[in-house]
Amino acid sequence: MKIFNHILPINSFLKRNRRFVSIIALLLLTATGELFAQGVVRWTGATNTNWATATNWAVVSGTPSTPPGIADDVQIGTIATFTKEPTIGAATSINSLTYGNVDRSTLTINANLTIVGAITNTIVTTARVHDVTIATGVILSAGSANLSPVIGAANMTFTFTGTAAFNVTGNFTAQPAAITTNITLTVAAGTFTVGGTMLQGAAATTARNCVISATTGTLTFTGAYTKNGSGSNLTTTGAANVTFGGSVTNTLGTFTLNAATTAIFTGTTTITPTTAITFGNVQLNSGSAVTAGGNLSVTGNWTNNGGTFTPGANTVTFSGLTGTIGGTTNTTFGAITIAASATITMNNNNSCANLTFTASGDASSFTHGSTSILTVSGNVVVNQPTANNTTTAWNINAGSATVAGTTTVGGANATATRIARILVTTGSTTFGGVVTLTTSTSSLVADIRVAAGSLTFTSALNHNQGSLVFTGAGTMNFDNTYAFASGGAATPVFTTFAGATMNFANNLTVSATGGITFNATSTAIFTATATITPTTAITFGNVTVNTGVTVTTTLAAGTLTIAGDLNVSGIVSNSGIINVGI
Repeated sequence: MKIFNHILPINSFLKRNRRFVSIIALLLLTATGELFAQGVVRWTGATNTNWATATNWAVVSGTPSTPPGIADDVQIGTIATFTKEPTIGAATSINSLTYGNVDRSTLTINANLTIVGAITNTIVTTARVHDVTIATGVILSAGSANLSPVIGAANMTFTFTGTAAFNVTGNFTAQPAAITTNITLTVAAGTFTVGGTMLQGAAATTARNCVISATTGTLTFTGAYTKNGSGSNLTTTGAANVTFGGSVTNTLGTFTLNAATTAIFTGTTTITPTTAITFGNVQLNSGSAVTAGGNLSVTGNWTNNGGTFTPGANTVTFSGLTGTIGGTTNTTFGAITIAASATITMNNNNSCANLTFTASGDASSFTHGSTSILTVSGNVVVNQPTANNTTTAWNINAGSATVAGTTTVGGANATATRIARILVTTGSTTFGGVVTLTTSTSSLVADIRVAAGSLTFTSALNHNQGSLVFTGAGTMNFDNTYAFASGGAATPVFTTFAGATMNFANNLTVSATGGITFNATSTAIFTATATITPTTAITFGNVTVNTGVTVTTTLAAGTLTIAGDLNVSGIVSNSGIINVGI
């Protein structure tokens, strides 16, 4: 009953004031219509350069606001020549922005401009140049962008000042349909973000270009990124950040990021370098999945922080002067190439199919930091440098390495100061396949050396040139036959050190000119049945024959001398004279 008591007075009021209520409703409808009025306006610059001045605008169609509002479509360059260029001085929102071919323009954005829909430049008939300058701290936002003029020389530039930003929530397309047309974004230290797909440049063989450059700014491509056009370049010159959330394709043009620039991968990405891609730093974020669709070049650091890398049959070339490989997660590479002048340090455990050091006139090195491990499922090639007083080195140091395939060290030049080297300090290296030391007339140009660590040769080693060197009391394990042999381009060198250990699990043959002399305090341990054949002289330090092992000496033409102790727990079968303690 109380409810009806309230309703009846209201009904009575409405009946008595029908005309008043009708007027109120009409006013509300009119206000609503004004609020959501939509139309098209074009810039005339009739009064001044101020975007907010109503008389600078002409109505093209509909019932737009002047200056335009959030529901209005704006045109620039669609009227005969104007001299007063538009400048935005207060935050503004419009529905869309379209550039025309009647006149060129320069839009200066000194306060935030939000374009709900698209910014469009698809000039068809007359080439006009349109420029946009975004002030520092100002944001230009658009729902999408289509900057693809049909006519040649219809260029367009976006200049970012300071921390200016251009954010596109949808797709960004800049694919001019005629040659000699450039869409240029000079991001500098600003921010450029594309939330959808990015199509930069058009055609594979003609100059229908979009050029994007940055110094220390931020580029973010959330969706797929594709670059076309012979002059469509993506370049950086400083410590910029470029984030890729989707696949990356470079069909043509320069894709070169500065060594200090970081390419950050956050999603599922296939990198397709139809034309070369050069990254500075590469960072794989947690959950990212990156697939190489071709060879890649890295001039900075490689950091894997929880991503996966699928290399295929492709090569990653490291060419940084001070590059690193690291992160919280191991990376499985395909082939790794260490380029000229590269100094690369690996700080975590990784694997690769092949490892190659480029032959060049500059020193290069690949160094294991701390105790990092590299597993090579294929081959290793350490090429001799092409300049004097230069060393190419794989420094395993305190880390470890395993090579399943072949290992080739050296080159054909006779200059002794052009050195190819593998070095182990306190770590270890196992060579699973055949090891070849390649030289001309100097065995110093190819050497494998160990200090306090260990080297293991799993396959037979025919050491007929090059150098094996102890620089400390380390260990060399010969799990198969070892021949210190003649027949190479240079007499081989085997240099031992006080306290060094050589473990022989198979036959030992010495036939090289001058024979071989081990350090007097070094120890040769025979761990499996073996035959010692000194065609030329062998001088041991200490010799140990382990329990259950039979060692047979065959003294054809050479001599066998033990300068230190002979400890036999197994059997020594001798066909000649062994000089002990001489």
